[in-house]
Order: sequence, then C-alpha cells, then structure tokens
Amino acid sequence: MEVKKDIFDKYYWYPVIFTVILGFGFTLTNHAIGIDDPTPQFVWYIDSKILLSQGRWGYELISPFINISAFLPCWIDLISVGVYLITGRVWTKLFVEASGGRYNKISAIIFSCLYISFPYLARIFIYMSADLLSAFNMLFASFGAWSVWKAFERREGKRNNILIAIGCVVLGFGFYESTVIYFVCGIMIALFLKSIFVSVDKLGTMLIRIFEICVIVCVGIFFSQLIWKCFLAYYNQYNSQYISHYFVYNLKSNIFVQVLHTIQELADAVFFKEELVYFTLRLSMVFILLIAVFITIKKKNVLPIILGIGVIVSNFSLILGTGNLEIMYDTVQNKQRMLVTYGLFTSFSISLIYSVLAVITIEKHIWFSKTQQILKYITVVLSVLLVLKQTREMAGIFLVDYQRAALDRQKAGYINYE
Repeated sequence: MEVKKDIFDKYYWYPVIFTVILGFGFTLTNHAIGIDDPTPQFVWYIDSKILLSQGRWGYELISPFINISAFLPCWIDLISVGVYLITGRVWTKLFVEASGGRYNKISAIIFSCLYISFPYLARIFIYMSADLLSAFNMLFASFGAWSVWKAFERREGKRNNILIAIGCVVLGFGFYESTVIYFVCGIMIALFLKSIFVSVDKLGTMLIRIFEICVIVCVGIFFSQLIWKCFLAYYNQYNSQYISHYFVYNLKSNIFVQVLHTIQELADAVFFKEELVYFTLRLSMVFILLIAVFITIKKKNVLPIILGIGVIVSNFSLILGTGNLEIMYDTVQNKQRMLVTYGLFTSFSISLIYSVLAVITIEKHIWFSKTQQILKYITVVLSVLLVLKQTREMAGIFLVDYQRAALDRQKAGYINYE
C-alpha cells in the first residue's frame, strides 16, 4: 500500500537535526585522532589490503572517491552523519508505507531521533576507518528492505525490485556483515506493521514471503563472497584469520544440538547481562510481545504474534545463522561497538508504542480513552528523555576520545622534548 501523504516536512527534520547536533556536535567540531585512525601504520593496513582480506571489499569501490586512510575528520564525519540521516529517513518511509500511513509523523520522529542517537554509533564513529563503512552498510540494508517491500506489495516491477534488493545485500555485505541483521529485521518490522494496522495476510502467503527473504539473503551473500574472492585473486591476497573463524558451526557434528547451544548462550547474554543496551533490548522485546498479543486477541488471528516473535528473532539472525556470538559482542575488544545493530529494533519498538496508542482504540469507554491519551503524552516525554540520555552518552564517549588524544599528543611532546 503506497501512501501519498508526505510526513517528512520541516517539523520532522527540526528535532532530528537537533538530535544530530546534540549527539555528534562535539566530535564534528573537536577532532581527535587515535591509534586506529589514519596513521602511517593504518595507511599500511589499508594499502596492504588487510581490510580487503577481512571481507570488506566495499571499500575498494569507494576508495577512488572517499579515501578513509587520509586524515580528513570533519569531511568524512559529515558524510557519515549525512548517510545516517538518509538511512533513518528510508526506514521511516518504509514503516509509514507498511502501516498504510498509520505509523505517523510523531512515531517517525521518535524513531529517527532514537536511531540516530543510539550510543553505540559513537563506539564505531570514533574509529575513522569504520564510521563511513558502517554508514553505507546501514544505507544499503534500508534500501534493500524497501525494495523487497515494494516487490511484495506492488504488482508492477516485482522482478526489478527483487534484483535491486539482492544488489543492496551484495553491496552492504561487502561493507559489513551486519547488513543481514538490518535487512531481515527491517523487512520483518514492515510485515509486522502491516499485520497491526492494515490487514493480516494468510499464513501460506507469509511463509512464502519469509522464504523469499531467505533466498534473497543467501543469493546476496553468495554473490558478495564471489566478488570478494575476485578482489582477493586480483590483488593476490588471502582471507584473514578473522574470516576463517567466522562460521562456528561444525557441519560434521549434530547441527541441531549446536543451534540449541547457540540459543542458550544468546539467551544468557540477552537476559542476564547488566549493560544498559541489554536492559533496553529486553524492554523492547516485552513491548513487541505485548503489542503482538494485544493485536492477536483483537483481530482473532495468531499471525501478528508469530510476526512479533519473528521481529525479535530476526534481530539475532546472523548469530543464529553462524553460531558466532562474537558477531554481537566480542568479550575482548569489540564488545560495545558491535552492539550497534540493536539500534534499529529498540528504536522501532519504542516508536511503535506511540503509533498503537494513537491509532488503535483499546476500549470505547471514556476512561480508557483518556488513559490512552495520557499514555501517548507519557510515551513522547519518555522518548525525549531517552534521546537526551543517549545523546549525553554519545557526547561523553566523544569527549573521552578527545581527552585521550590530547593526552597522547602531550606524551608525544614530552618524548620529543627529552
């Protein structure tokens, strides 16, 4: 269902831009350089194609135009922020269309502000070698999900949209493998929104669509890996040890037992870790399940709760597909940076609360109606407070990075003086 009404006017962009200034303003005006930023060692890292050997062949496409090995912090950072903004716009456009326009402007603003201020973006952003690659990875995933949705809902151009979606997965995976998580989770969110606000498809139709999503992902990964192998052969490079340990499952052993073990370890991580992101993730899962149960009861159809569970599971799709929990949290180095993929799911779940309260009548009694209005305002207030908390955390991360860089410069000065 295509929605002609455009909600992305100046009243959408004002709070989103203000959120960007709060979150990224410090680092855009106070540049810091760390050990993983462009240095002679890092230039060697790029020129020696080590990034390519890790499967990041997407850099080879953009390097003639955007050289991340050069120290141009403001220029590269502004491009990355711009790509983040476009990505948030594409996601909200998809959500609005999937809901038949019932995912309204306020919900879109809540989502975009939470999405662009997700604190773990800063963990990637402080590594100048990663911010732009991650931004393009998110962008291609969002365009791919939107193309799949158009293929599902529009009769004209289905083949072209499927090909575009596959191309987006191919390119996105060439930047970062988390493309799969964003892509699958985004499509499942769109299907979930349709079941809430528009209509519930038949179970057979839904299973076919889920199968098509899996095929698109598999074909996209296959061609992405094929292109990567071509790059390796052209530059006479070998894949790194990082890639060789990426797929954890042992196909010679009982795969079912290994999957169950992965699910158990994943549950331990999600439900028992104390970090704020896991608390937000648990809360978001509860929100999605409660809304799914409510819609299932209201429409007397079990499909919304199945799709709600599908949205949650899709958030861990890459882990379940590879058995590699270090994709999401490396217990040694990348623990905080890799949590960034949860941003799409948690931001959507909070914005969905407002949409449900604004559109769906829980009960016709006047008391329920007034309570529903109050809950709407409470949702907005809590969302604003959460955005402020997230941007404050981002600013803190950037400040610490800047202070460390200043300390390194001071130490280097002392060494030079001595």
